[in-house]
Amino acid sequence: MYSKSQDKYDEFSLPRFTKPYLPPILAVYMTAHLVLFLVLRSARLYEMARAQKLIVYLSSALDLLCSYAIIPACIGIACVGCTVLLYRCAYVAAPWYIFLKRSKKIGWMVIITAGISCVLGIFLVYQTCVRQHVLQHISARNELKCMCIADSRSVFHSYVTPAKIFVNDNYVGTAELISKEVLELYSTYTVQGQFKAYTSDSTKLSSCAQGLLGSVTIERVHHVQKPVGLYGLASFIRLQCMNILKRSTPEHSALMLASICGYKEPMHQLGMTDLFRVCGISHVVCVSGTHLALFSLLIAKILSHMPLSLFTQRILTLCLSMVFVMSCGMPLSALRAWGLVACSVFADFFRAQRHVISSVSCTALIMIVVNPWCACDVSFILSVSCVIGLALFGNYGNFLVEWMYVKLLRTLSYLRSQSEGHLKRVLELLIHGIQTKALTSALQVASMSLCAQVSTLPFSIGFFQGVSFIAVLSNVILVPCMVYTALLAVLTIVCAPCVLVANLLLCVGSYATSAILLVLKLFSKFPSAYVSTDGHSAGAALSAAVFLVVIAYKWPRPGTHDVY
Repeated sequence: MYSKSQDKYDEFSLPRFTKPYLPPILAVYMTAHLVLFLVLRSARLYEMARAQKLIVYLSSALDLLCSYAIIPACIGIACVGCTVLLYRCAYVAAPWYIFLKRSKKIGWMVIITAGISCVLGIFLVYQTCVRQHVLQHISARNELKCMCIADSRSVFHSYVTPAKIFVNDNYVGTAELISKEVLELYSTYTVQGQFKAYTSDSTKLSSCAQGLLGSVTIERVHHVQKPVGLYGLASFIRLQCMNILKRSTPEHSALMLASICGYKEPMHQLGMTDLFRVCGISHVVCVSGTHLALFSLLIAKILSHMPLSLFTQRILTLCLSMVFVMSCGMPLSALRAWGLVACSVFADFFRAQRHVISSVSCTALIMIVVNPWCACDVSFILSVSCVIGLALFGNYGNFLVEWMYVKLLRTLSYLRSQSEGHLKRVLELLIHGIQTKALTSALQVASMSLCAQVSTLPFSIGFFQGVSFIAVLSNVILVPCMVYTALLAVLTIVCAPCVLVANLLLCVGSYATSAILLVLKLFSKFPSAYVSTDGHSAGAALSAAVFLVVIAYKWPRPGTHDVY
């Protein structure tokens, strides 16, 4: 029978300002400001749009700092003070007066975003107040029905699996299952064991912030129900792909299982996760926008040869992409990417103009409405902030790359005009090499990598207590190699019926993986490849956030139009 742990730290108490129930509200507030910023930008209220952009980054820093209980409630006063100091009262009041006069055109968007924020705030307060009742209700049950929603991970000779908890077939919350064996994704288990609640006063602060009620130590499994329907299809596809990839070498198998199937446990066991983190390319092994884009392009190419309308092709691509996301375990980064694809499809259907920030804001709001606790998830925060950063700072990165490229080309051309003989020939070959498409593509990758790293810097410092200075070089050299290796693994899965061809492709992929790991180990040994900020994370994160605000507000745009 379930018995609630009598640990003194498990007593229920209402959260204070720095407790982990507030960050979801702040995240919604930040996302609402992003939507409002786009609307103001579209309405040509430039001064107010710039003020909104500042509030976005101040909210981001506020969300990060409050999540880790570093800064007390006075940071709210500091936020208002920074706004007044940077914009002065006149610059803040005048645009809002204009906004009120033009509220007939864009006021509905403000009402929607503010309404969603209020509803979610009420929801979170309600969840906090009824949490004690839910915990007592779970503790009094003899049996619980649990549906695994993620892969099992190994922790101290046992396995921990996030799962949805059902009481009388009613969903009551999410908890972690602790078992001696690996539990299958999307399977439903009827179990008996011991329940221990997580509280904001315990060491499970981050787990509590993500909405986890506690942990269930499984003593006995009474019944196992395999996934059915769409979950069953996704689980079957995933299992078949994993069985094929497991025939390769351990390193290649672990890398491809993480990149294609979203199964990262083998990488953790082989110690590859820290290597990718130090080199700043952990996003490559997380199923996200790049993987979904490649899959969608492949499906769209196949459907283009069928007698179907364009809209039907896009809907089918969207549905098949959702099956792919489900077969990867539905990570939040992949759901965010799928939401962007859906926004793009429906924007074309309604003949609406597509904007990156509007799409990611809409996707983030929907995800937070469905699951408010995802606003405290690391992958969600990094994924959304990365896309927003690419949209806001993409012009800056392209401008810097083009400026450096033109300067280098002009310098070499001048040296060539002043040279003779073999030196002139060498300079001509060098100029010809610089003008190749491969180098231009590499510079674009470097620009995007730099923008993504800078935009996620405040969160990366707070979450990982360190900064990778080798990330840009790693992304330029290794990301294309990883993409081709993943495509080779997909081709291996397609050619699985022909065992000889599949084994040959697995052999080639294993050699490619060995080369990638060799380069990663070499990069990780560079001096200052990864600098730890442990002990100074709060100040470094706040400085990075202020740096982003200054760039976004003070640095003039390099182009005649903004990519919003």
